[in-house]
Amino acid sequence: MRRKAAFTLVELLVVIAILGVLVAVLLEDNASMVLLATPGGEPRSLPKSDIAEMTVSPVSLMPAGLDQALGPQGLKDLLTFLMLPPPTR
Repeated sequence: MRRKAAFTLVELLVVIAILGVLVAVLLEDNASMVLLATPGGEPRSLPKSDIAEMTVSPVSLMPAGLDQALGPQGLKDLLTFLMLPPPTR
């Protein structure tokens, strides 16, 4: 069964048996693989057999102080943009 992950702003720490730890956001999940969005913006597909553990990251990908730099309206605009579906091409 293939399912797309519900939109979330929760980052995951993914412990990969060979590579170490990867910080990413879950995009898709099925019985054999996961599709992750990495901080660089590139999606990365991993077989579940390569993943030793996936946990919620205690640290946000948002840069520290960004909320203060944007101010209340800027932060509201950013969150609105992030929650909208991507434009169709």
